[in-house]
Amino acid sequence: MDTSASHSPHAPGHHTQPRLVPELNLIPFPQGRYLVSIARLDHPPREIVGVQFPNVLAASLPSPGSATVDGKPSAWLVGTGNPVTVEVNSPGAVVAFITLRPSDFATSGVHVNVVKLGPAQVHEQPIQAPGPFAANAQGHSGGHFAPGQGRPSASASERQAPARPQTSPFDPGVAPPMAAWAGNLAPGAPQQPAEPEPRSTARLPQAKPFVSPYAQQGFRPAFDAAYGAGSPPLRPTGGFQTPRNAPLVQACGHIQERGDLLAETGKAVGSPLSRLRLEAVAFKPEGLPAGDLEYATVAHDGAMSPWTSFPYFSGSKGMGLPLSGFVARLGGESAERYDVVYSGTFIQAGQTADCMNGQFLHSNIRGDALESLWLRIVPKG
Repeated sequence: MDTSASHSPHAPGHHTQPRLVPELNLIPFPQGRYLVSIARLDHPPREIVGVQFPNVLAASLPSPGSATVDGKPSAWLVGTGNPVTVEVNSPGAVVAFITLRPSDFATSGVHVNVVKLGPAQVHEQPIQAPGPFAANAQGHSGGHFAPGQGRPSASASERQAPARPQTSPFDPGVAPPMAAWAGNLAPGAPQQPAEPEPRSTARLPQAKPFVSPYAQQGFRPAFDAAYGAGSPPLRPTGGFQTPRNAPLVQACGHIQERGDLLAETGKAVGSPLSRLRLEAVAFKPEGLPAGDLEYATVAHDGAMSPWTSFPYFSGSKGMGLPLSGFVARLGGESAERYDVVYSGTFIQAGQTADCMNGQFLHSNIRGDALESLWLRIVPKG
């Protein structure tokens, strides 16, 4: 029986499917365990033969080193935030990342995030947002590549620092020290803090112009013991108690002399009375859309950072610059159901009163540095 008509693109009822185009990246992995996920898609996924594209096949090559993907020779990365584990047991392993995209997409637009896991790290920990992808003998410290570009992204030292925060969180860059200090103020010179813009009920206001070296940075916490255990706890000062049914918030901070440290869920980030300044903070709400919680910080010169949300830090890293203020707000349906409440301690002034819903948290001592911050989300009323 001749069945050619049923396969002809001109046969009645036949719908021609877009052709799929493969793109290949070969990535060498040092020994260790890695969490790999699709961090971002530049194009909306398209369904072809019942499958969403683009997607990525991660497969261990028959190279001198041995590697597995989720305990098998290969596994698929489909959609954002669905990680697989790459385990490399001997040196010389190479993993192929084969991206399948519809032929009418100019590029795959897939950004893959690679994070090296320590001994205590497990899948339940938040996926780190990417930094520069660095394949070297010391191993990956967390990074990304965009399939189809043919090489890993440039290191932070090779990239041009942006004049304004980049729209892509996956190639952040870091502004150099003193790059944008208004009036060439020396670090540490105090200035009256800038008040945050009033919140609009119709839509979230745009961030103020980027006038300091405070850049949006990927959320890259170190998953070791939570910092601050045994330190004096922050206490609510305005009668706010976190109800049992309130969404918990996970916080991470970049802390002077400590680096990136993850706080226990629902606890403050930083340590009261430590006299170690917070330099950047990030917050992940549990049970709410991450984008509904926005936060911003104020530099010691009074310049306010752009509003941002998980998985980004607000603040600076590797520059030794303190935070002198903080503000947070809720958006979307979360703003109708909850209040966001936050308090902190400053090195000179000590603990502050509770602030909420866009109120500006700051010390009554000019130039005072924030050392700990406690943010919680509570039901209205």
